[in-house]
Amino acid sequence: MWCVPNKLMTLGRNRGIIVTYFVLSSQEQAKIAKLGLEMKLITTETDAEADKWEEPDNAVVKRAKNMSSMAFSMYLFTRGEGPLRTTQHLFVQAHFFAQEGSKLYSTIQHFAQRVSLFGPGPVRRNEISFMARCKEVLL
Repeated sequence: MWCVPNKLMTLGRNRGIIVTYFVLSSQEQAKIAKLGLEMKLITTETDAEADKWEEPDNAVVKRAKNMSSMAFSMYLFTRGEGPLRTTQHLFVQAHFFAQEGSKLYSTIQHFAQRVSLFGPGPVRRNEISFMARCKEVLL
């Protein structure tokens, strides 16, 4: 059963925080589970591509691996496992994932501009398709 924070209240001296929750419908849970499986597939694909690069300090590889790790954590959440414990943690992780995606998009865009100096070719077409996929993730 998945719960989402509904309301925050602060109590007197000890400043403890009480959070009330409401339960997601089974339809919403199924939708999140489906998205979780998609995240798992993207994680697997990203890891395979990142492992092909021989430069572990490359900015694109670093960002891709970081996003892959975040995506896997979100996937594990949909199975009730992993480091994310609450839906609030999931939403915070999703926010960081989107930020990292934006940074990856900028890095690839910069790289593509540098590559375009050498003329269009298969590398350029692959980069453009990858940038389009990054843009999809951001939306």
